[in-house]
Amino acid sequence: MKLCKKSIPLSLAQGGPFKKAMHIDSYNFGHIVIDGKSYNQDLLIWPGNLKADWWRRRSHLLQVDDLPEVLAANPEVLVVGKGESGHMQVDQKLASVLKDKGIELVAVPTKEACRIINSLAGKKRLAAALHLTC
Repeated sequence: MKLCKKSIPLSLAQGGPFKKAMHIDSYNFGHIVIDGKSYNQDLLIWPGNLKADWWRRRSHLLQVDDLPEVLAANPEVLVVGKGESGHMQVDQKLASVLKDKGIELVAVPTKEACRIINSLAGKKRLAAALHLTC
């Protein structure tokens, strides 16, 4: 049985219940700092929330079933951090579901994903799926 960690409230977009947009302070292989808090596991982020120690059904394949919170939140953009080397892939079915829902998909290596998130935070309703290692 897999235990889920409780999500942590934070802001990713203006217009939400939080005054300040989230900011990624730094990212290095296996480690990310968001608003001064360190994380060493993959993260799922959707408007107003962050789930630490997030896991996918298949390690390096992001699928629809891995993102129920994100899909329910209906963000404008989903930024996927595919890992430092870009090993995590986005399943074609997920890409199709996102397109049908009008959610823009940006899937890039995690370092670039962090830059994109910081540039869009407070401007768009963001969600992110961040693989921190390979």
